[in-house]
Amino acid sequence: MSLFPENRFLIEVNNQSEHDFVLDGEWLRSGEWKTDPKTIVKAGTLTMLEFFSEMSRGVAGIVWWTDATNHDVYLSMALSHPRLQSPSFSCSVGLPPADLKSELDVAPRLAENVWNKPEGAGCIWMAAAIGNMTVVKLEIFANPPKYVPPSAASVAAAKEAAAKAASSPSSSTSASPPPAAAAAAA
Repeated sequence: MSLFPENRFLIEVNNQSEHDFVLDGEWLRSGEWKTDPKTIVKAGTLTMLEFFSEMSRGVAGIVWWTDATNHDVYLSMALSHPRLQSPSFSCSVGLPPADLKSELDVAPRLAENVWNKPEGAGCIWMAAAIGNMTVVKLEIFANPPKYVPPSAASVAAAKEAAAKAASSPSSSTSASPPPAAAAAAA
């Protein structure tokens, strides 16, 4: 028996995309899954994902899925539900964040019944309830972008283009001084 009441974090995922998402990885700082971690977030359905903790630290972690077919569309979440602070949540669909683990520390605090619509995230969410049982309603948009990792050839081409641009004379030479210098002279 635990000294603390159960602290729960439920995410209702409304997947409007054509992609089924399968779990690709997780890192839970505290807490654990209440639902089966192998739950597939199926296309065009509502899926419930739940985490809980009976410890004093509450629930905190990152979880990510990839589409089941090509593994080129990501569903990435950072969630935190500490006992003595406000819960926070962040999600992106399509392209994965550059550093998902750091998203856990900068995820925005949840405010009840306020929609979060980050630009380019491929989804929106809002907290329907905040408390011992925090409920987030997450909607995945219909056409998330696909992740195309850089190849050795594309990295080499980008480096070559940057070197070429740095070595060529500037095409923006002008006889007149820059606007700041002209204003200072006046």
